[in-house]
Amino acid sequence: MIFSWKKLAKKEEGFTLVELIVVLVILALLSAVLVPSLLGFIDKSKEKVCLVNRNMIERYYRAEVIYAPDTKMQDMLDGNSVTGTDASELSCPSGGDYSVSSDGQHVICSVHGGGDGESDDTVTKPEEKPDGEQGPGGNGGGLQPPDGSGAEKYPGTDIVVQESIWPTMDDFVNQNSWNIVMEPGGVFKHGENYYVITSQGNVDRDRVDKGPDAYLGERFVKKLTGKVLQGDFPLNSYEQGDIVDVNGTYYIWADYATPGSMPSEGAYGWYKIP
Repeated sequence: MIFSWKKLAKKEEGFTLVELIVVLVILALLSAVLVPSLLGFIDKSKEKVCLVNRNMIERYYRAEVIYAPDTKMQDMLDGNSVTGTDASELSCPSGGDYSVSSDGQHVICSVHGGGDGESDDTVTKPEEKPDGEQGPGGNGGGLQPPDGSGAEKYPGTDIVVQESIWPTMDDFVNQNSWNIVMEPGGVFKHGENYYVITSQGNVDRDRVDKGPDAYLGERFVKKLTGKVLQGDFPLNSYEQGDIVDVNGTYYIWADYATPGSMPSEGAYGWYKIP
């Protein structure tokens, strides 16, 4: 057999310069499309983690004041706790600094915002609608109670019941957000049950269809029991969801511990139903 150098050389031929340029152009186009998307996902993830951390610090604070009423939110940020909870370990993954909102009840991030009424791309308050009607939430972010003698009243009270203010998937789509902030407000009916939003809280897109019951463990939603008590009952007799009538002013216990004081304007743990 005659050895042919020409055949061997032909077999070892590589890519041409044109082919290499085409491959490099394709890689450059893919990088231009995929890298920004990847960075955007990373930023959104960090933003979500920051929101969870801020909410956790606020929950730690609400639990702390039960044992030490003089505790300030700044004490939690500084890691000072009588219960041993070190909230200072929670930080913004984007390097933001945490500070206390002007009302002393919320945590603000220098990168992602938040706090008392502030919002960003992740946590969005519904926009006001014409004629006084508003989006999901309480009195500051929900449907206004209907007027007139035909309005439904909560049994045993003069409280006007609102239609369901619980957001729907359409609200998330219209606002292009993953979370909707619910604001404190009056009694509303969802399905066959009655609820009250007693503090600011977030409803996320993944659980919104499960209704308010899916959020009862997060404290800002209270499901009413149907009982209306007068304000002279022993403190340990009040249960979550009971309405307390104090001379025609209605309150609901907005915490999980046993009340430490009778319901009154400004009393800790009691929410006055508007």
